[in-house]
Amino acid sequence: MTASAWTGTDRMPDSSPVGTNTGALYTGRALDFDGVNDTVDIGDTGQTIKSLVFYVNPDTNTEKFLELQASGAVDVGCSAGSLTTTGWTSPTTYVDGAAGSTITAGTWQQVVITSATGISANAVSLGKSNATYYAGQMTDVRMYSVELSAAQVAELYANPESALPTGVSSGELVGWWKLHEAYDDATYENIHWNSAVLSPIGRANGATQVTSVNSLTRQPALKGIGERLYFTGSNYVDIGTTTNYGQKVTFSAWILPNRPIGSDRDGIIASQYWSANNFSLHQHSGNVGDIFFTIKNDNYVDWRITNFSTNTIYHLCLVYD
Repeated sequence: MTASAWTGTDRMPDSSPVGTNTGALYTGRALDFDGVNDTVDIGDTGQTIKSLVFYVNPDTNTEKFLELQASGAVDVGCSAGSLTTTGWTSPTTYVDGAAGSTITAGTWQQVVITSATGISANAVSLGKSNATYYAGQMTDVRMYSVELSAAQVAELYANPESALPTGVSSGELVGWWKLHEAYDDATYENIHWNSAVLSPIGRANGATQVTSVNSLTRQPALKGIGERLYFTGSNYVDIGTTTNYGQKVTFSAWILPNRPIGSDRDGIIASQYWSANNFSLHQHSGNVGDIFFTIKNDNYVDWRITNFSTNTIYHLCLVYD
């Protein structure tokens, strides 16, 4: 399957979940649900699953983590510190790589539910079940079309950076929401934009639509801030129309240029560059080592940042006031 098969809707009027340091997870990032109205609505995945894997750090020992079918007909939660699996048929539950059902508040733990009987994941919401909302953090939600064995579950716990334990093919991993990074690997990932979960053709309420993702690939972490996108010089992410930037605005980005700055007119980020009240952050051919920030009101105004080198990580922060 491809990332474009998935859509998601953010319903977070208070701008959360937000990324938080967790330490215990290989990414160090998660979403923080407030227990009032925060959800990530994925909807109908079109998949029948036999295994569900995710990490949670609940605020209390009685919570509803997520639902797979509407109105909580199939869900996962905990009650008085024990996992609950409404709607599952003879499930086996694992916590931190071993068979068990004990959930501890204020602690990160990996939760796995498996069943020989498939579940139709046709109305998936993370952070709630029916009208009960989850208070706590969640990350790295995965769905498999096969029933994972105890050995495979233990392998996933021992190797959290791996999504495919021994004997599981990529086609059997039918859903994966990391809930923490801003990239698309063109296989499993959704685009994460402003703490909302989006597919390349999806949209979050109050967020900006991502209209296209072109051949972007997953790369290793960049100075501990998360995984990055690799741009070849011909691919791009098109976020679509946003508001004009004729007033105060701040732009921030990490970059790692692979070809000499100034060797071509490479855009880093731009918004309708040739239109009024819009901007471009770009390299400029003929100006080796320089990056330009151009904003157009009635006239073009350029700011130049100098002394950039190839294969060096830079953090750019530009304030226009």
